[in-house]
Amino acid sequence: MAHGDDIARRHPEIRVYLKVVRRDLIRDLCPEGEEHLPTAKAILVSRLMQKLATTRIIEEYLSEHGLLRRDRLTKEKILEGEPIMGHWLALQTQIRKDLQALGMERRTLDVTMTPEQMLLDAHADVVAQDAEIVKPGGDADA
Repeated sequence: MAHGDDIARRHPEIRVYLKVVRRDLIRDLCPEGEEHLPTAKAILVSRLMQKLATTRIIEEYLSEHGLLRRDRLTKEKILEGEPIMGHWLALQTQIRKDLQALGMERRTLDVTMTPEQMLLDAHADVVAQDAEIVKPGGDADA
């Protein structure tokens, strides 16, 4: 498994994203500037940024390795998500709560997928990718 620092180094856009989000969040919370931000909110912003950084690193890991454990799928025909997805989901809940604590409003989503739906959708993507790899006549791409 790739180490988080390695992923962050390979994806400098994560650092740029975090800087922009922090700047805009502080601007939304305190238009007068960061020096006028109450201490409690400054702490929440700091913790929120750490959670966002971890979330983005997990997302990059999953984009490189996939949502499903291919070893379990190919060997045992078991559909199982990567274990780190549980941590990602927990972080999403914590981020939402931090934003609520900071006074940010949550928008209602039109469609909410359950974890099972996410796994089935990911499995369909894996099957589609595997089908693209095999050419007609059974030859596989190298």
